[in-house]
Amino acid sequence: MPFVIRWEPAGTPPPLRVFDSPSRGVHELFLGDALDVGRFLVQRGDTFDLLYMDPPFGTARTQQTTQEGGSYRDPPVEALLEMLYPVLELAPKLLTDRGGLLVHLDHRAVWAVKLMLDQILGPDRFQNQIIWHYRSGGRATRRYSRKHDVILWYGKGTAPWFDARAASSPRDRCALCGQAKRSSHLRTVQGDDGRLFKAIKSNGKTYLYDPEAGVPLSDVWVDIGHLHQLHPERRAYPSQKPLALLERLVGIHCPPAGRVLDLFAGSGTTLVAGVRLGREVTGGDANPEAIPVVLERLAAEGVTPACYTEVGHAE
Repeated sequence: MPFVIRWEPAGTPPPLRVFDSPSRGVHELFLGDALDVGRFLVQRGDTFDLLYMDPPFGTARTQQTTQEGGSYRDPPVEALLEMLYPVLELAPKLLTDRGGLLVHLDHRAVWAVKLMLDQILGPDRFQNQIIWHYRSGGRATRRYSRKHDVILWYGKGTAPWFDARAASSPRDRCALCGQAKRSSHLRTVQGDDGRLFKAIKSNGKTYLYDPEAGVPLSDVWVDIGHLHQLHPERRAYPSQKPLALLERLVGIHCPPAGRVLDLFAGSGTTLVAGVRLGREVTGGDANPEAIPVVLERLAAEGVTPACYTEVGHAE
């Protein structure tokens, strides 16, 4: 018998109430639960080229959000999965035909979420799991140290947008440290058209590489570090991801001038990355303390959201 995940909503959800009547604009920011904001965007008929989700990880811990003592409760895994399933169900309605979904989690919930997405979108829509490895924090002594997150990539269709040029690293740079390579086993040759190529001979065949094309990335990323506590990007917000990571994801998975949605915006890194890359961004978060953090970061980029809207259930 196949494995089946079911989510049973507790009755008919109440109608949504939208405060400060929204107007479509280049950039939008919402205060509200991910499910409520997602449902509102579906009702409005919005679709996006990239839907990135960095939900709570199911740690069952209280996370501090500001230096002044603000906090929120990260749910246990069971509650996280119950909350996340109906949000994931909105993905097909929120994505364009070539749209992609990226869900960023760690070991606690990622495999249960993959089963959910296989059911919602179909296992044939799964493209990759990206392993983001980082070197930070302490070291375990009774097991292997947990030093990576997993980003699941699904497409709404069979051919989601993927920019191969953006998904590459410079050929003359070390993928681990980013430093220039001192030497290379590739030799420089001139092609029939006069262009210069890097060449290598293997099994009697000569392979030519465009030195400007870069090396395609694998599904294990080791060149982007975790944000340490004193990193200048830090905004005293838990689980904040590096801007370099989100710039890479947005640049690869969202077409130029495309639309990006983040329903768990947190500190707003996805939105900042999208703005810097010329994409239209929409974000939402259930924590009121996230909103001023996001607004401050967007203001530093010279951007004011077209509207700041609160979405919730009607009383």
